Amino acid sequence: MPTNEFRAQDFLNTLRAGSLPLVLKYTGLVKEDDKDKSTLLFSLNNCQSWIQLHQDAIESVEYLGVVACRDHEHALVTVEIKQPTTPEGVAIARLADHASQSAQRIAAISSQPADYDPGVCGSCLSECTQITNTQARKACINACNLNACK
Repeated sequence: MPTNEFRAQDFLNTLRAGSLPLVLKYTGLVKEDDKDKSTLLFSLNNCQSWIQLHQDAIESVEYLGVVACRDHEHALVTVEIKQPTTPEGVAIARLADHASQSAQRIAAISSQPADYDPGVCGSCLSECTQITNTQARKACINACNLNACK
């Protein structure tokens, strides 16, 4: 079972204990690594910049479909990285999560009109910032602008 899925009682116990795991899920493009068959190449946003993810570091992969990329296509997936087991790994995972959330919030806010009020729109947009697919995030932001952010 992925590390962020619980039975109800297990979740309550984990919540009470203050030991909820980091959510290490990232949606992006993947392709084969021709140099190393035990890794896949992953990109959060385009096919210009790839990172290697070793199969032993991956908890699960959810296939979402195929997306066009200029004159070719890539698989779109959500990759869940295994929970880190060392203090250093936890620190790096927290930094990566913080950086990702900060970048998403900045992107959401920078796409808002000049009269955007985070106090009024914040609750709607906070959900949008969690969406990693650019088109889906923009659709969510547009829906917030039409409904909650008038």
